[in-house]
Amino acid sequence: MFDWKIAEEHLTACEKLYAAIDSAGYLVLNYVVYPLRDRLSNGERTEKLYQEIMATQL
Repeated sequence: MFDWKIAEEHLTACEKLYAAIDSAGYLVLNYVVYPLRDRLSNGERTEKLYQEIMATQL
């Protein structure tokens, strides 16, 4: 139903982008990207998680 490979690729792209930005990027990483990555790594596969990942702006 949901393409989790695409979601993981999108999340990885977000990590790389925000890591390249100064302190504002680290705030986004710590409060948005890393919690999403943790949920994904812990095996969560819900529609809500998918939507949140895909809604993360590049």
